Amino acid sequence: MLTLTLSSKNDVHDFKRRFRALMDAQGIRLGKSNQKIDAIIPQLFGVRDIDTMYGLAEKSSRVEDIGEVDQRKLGGSTHKQQDELTDLIRKLENEEGIKRITIGRRNNVGCNRFGLTFVIETHAGIRRVDTGLTMEREPRELEVLKVFYQMMAYGLEEGVMFALHAVGDDKAGTLVDYSEWSTTSFPDNLLQFWYTMSLGDFNGDTDELDRAREIMRLERWREVVSR
Repeated sequence: MLTLTLSSKNDVHDFKRRFRALMDAQGIRLGKSNQKIDAIIPQLFGVRDIDTMYGLAEKSSRVEDIGEVDQRKLGGSTHKQQDELTDLIRKLENEEGIKRITIGRRNNVGCNRFGLTFVIETHAGIRRVDTGLTMEREPRELEVLKVFYQMMAYGLEEGVMFALHAVGDDKAGTLVDYSEWSTTSFPDNLLQFWYTMSLGDFNGDTDELDRAREIMRLERWREVVSR
């Protein structure tokens, strides 16, 4: 695969000039304006439009180190947070392309035992989003399912991972660094995911998984991973 790095707006401008010169040399006239070039070049890179390409070029110079994580915390009702998170996933997929989503459980989140953290890795960077979304009760679990349906709409569910242990404790004010998360595949460990996010750390007891199978909305979760 050929990779071309454009690390600034000037690099994009220079590429456009070279592209025009190459087309002219082949007898392909694109006109004096940039309208055709601005439409063609983003398609070569799989980017939505030229403005998005400029934005990605500015971000591409950052070191995409696992520790370089933009962090934010969603507030308000869980229904509002669900909408904000699905909007963010939609925006990042359209503008930057999502490579992976990793989900972790935080302990002692407000009045809940657990809350979910989503780490979204795109081609431009990494974002950690701490939410109050939880899977402890059916109405809240259905909100999380709606987020997963959004991932499924973009074909992202196969790349979802989850942390096997708690990644933070809001009451104690501690967080586990993302680079230290121990993770596994969500599609391949559906019951364990539900157990970990709803009941706590899984101790390896298969009888516990059987108990989880009886409690969870299994068919709804299977919809997410079935093609």
